[in-house]
Amino acid sequence: MWSVTTGSQADAWYVQLKCEVIVEHVRQVELMQALVVYCHNWLELVGAYEMLKSTKSVLLMAVASAMLFSQSESLADSATTGIPIRYAAGHMIVIPVKVNDIETNFVLDTGAGVNVISQTLAEKLACRSDGKVTGQRMSGQKVTMKLVNLSSLRIGSCRKKNLPMATWKLEDAFAGAPELAQVDGLVSLEFFKNIPFTIDYAQKMVFIEDNESLKMRVSRGVSIPIQVSSKPNQTSVTMLVWFSNGSHAKVEVDTGSGALILDEHYMRELGVNQNSIDVKTVQGVDETGYSYVRYFTKLPLDVFLAQNRQFTQIKPNVQFQKIIYDGLIGDGFMRNFTVTYDLPHKRIIFERYQ
Repeated sequence: MWSVTTGSQADAWYVQLKCEVIVEHVRQVELMQALVVYCHNWLELVGAYEMLKSTKSVLLMAVASAMLFSQSESLADSATTGIPIRYAAGHMIVIPVKVNDIETNFVLDTGAGVNVISQTLAEKLACRSDGKVTGQRMSGQKVTMKLVNLSSLRIGSCRKKNLPMATWKLEDAFAGAPELAQVDGLVSLEFFKNIPFTIDYAQKMVFIEDNESLKMRVSRGVSIPIQVSSKPNQTSVTMLVWFSNGSHAKVEVDTGSGALILDEHYMRELGVNQNSIDVKTVQGVDETGYSYVRYFTKLPLDVFLAQNRQFTQIKPNVQFQKIIYDGLIGDGFMRNFTVTYDLPHKRIIFERYQ
């Protein structure tokens, strides 16, 4: 469980993330330099140096750029590709995907950790069993799911082959919401761990970024350092948020959540009395059988990013619950901005609407 951090600890964590970003840039520059030397030697060995030297630099930069931005994934084209999104069940982002040769819909959920395919579709495709994966929900209970091997998953211009996918009865997770009846899976940051992408809430589009479009996003927005957590077949990210009373929290970025969610120990720190008439208490049991108590209210404070008041949500709705994180920040905050996830460089780029 994330512990409450002091101001100096938060600053140190923030500086550490900045340093990690710089180190990653240096590593990639060194990789490009090594690649250039290798290609230079190769051209000389095949006797083509004189013939190709006029175009060699262009060739080398193209190869290096392709290596940096595609890594193990291949893009069908280099242009920025738009993918339409729609909302379902209030806050869930639904996008079109192609599973093998079947066109269907997945929820884009940055907090899911693992990619998920419905049991129904996995059985229809006769997916080969590929072991198990164990995840942990925000309330702490562990959930073990079967893994299958998916031949192909395509999202926009990005296609991955032989992809491990967890299987789950999504009708249980979606609680029978009719607008999610045609959704056959969840795509998490595991799919995008080497692929920068942008959610443009104003245009209702997701864009797959190439090197040129990513440079444009960086020039127009503000880069916030993130911590990338990776386990086999699972990827998630956390970042710091501040509150207008000087408190702060390390939160998981979770587009699958609606309101801001904070651990219940923050109630007192942020000036919320659980016995107030403004606080609604809900007790229940989730789809895994876990009993919970949740407190819903409007936060008496503003929340903003990395001590940057450009990106502020004024007195947002908040849910308090006993969880294993400081908190989760979801759609209620993120949809106010254009948001680019650039996990290879350990940053999220926020841009205000024009």
